Amino acid sequence: MKGMRAKSSIEPAASYTMKDGIRYVNPYVHSFTTFAKGRWLGRELLSVLMSEFGAHPEEYWKSAIESAFVTVNGNKVSSEYKFRNGDKLEHMMHRHEPCVVGSIGFVGQDERILAVDKPSSIPVHPSGAYRFNSMLKILESEPVTSNQPEK
Repeated sequence: MKGMRAKSSIEPAASYTMKDGIRYVNPYVHSFTTFAKGRWLGRELLSVLMSEFGAHPEEYWKSAIESAFVTVNGNKVSSEYKFRNGDKLEHMMHRHEPCVVGSIGFVGQDERILAVDKPSSIPVHPSGAYRFNSMLKILESEPVTSNQPEK
């Protein structure tokens, strides 16, 4: 989501399923957090969500607020809640990442560089809809060599 970051707490390990050479990330709950922007101050929560995070329709946001999947400062609030300076917005959602095809192969390494061969269907780093189905996250959970650097 544009403008929202993943929580800084320890991220859960990825859980993958492979079938016919296709890598699937098992669905998981993910939390996006951000702090109130100056343009949000004094505006209602639902209005901000609709204008800033338009990927979801109004009914989705209303339901997420009512179910406390959207909170402010860790508390359930109404859709009419008005933002104040320092407010922390959090949106928890069930994520389904797109699948990727192929696997990452080891090419070689020296004391500074680890070279791998990856298919074009796998993004290098987490971005957009891809988090765990990225090369960096896959290599964290499935090293391609026994002496691979951890991060």
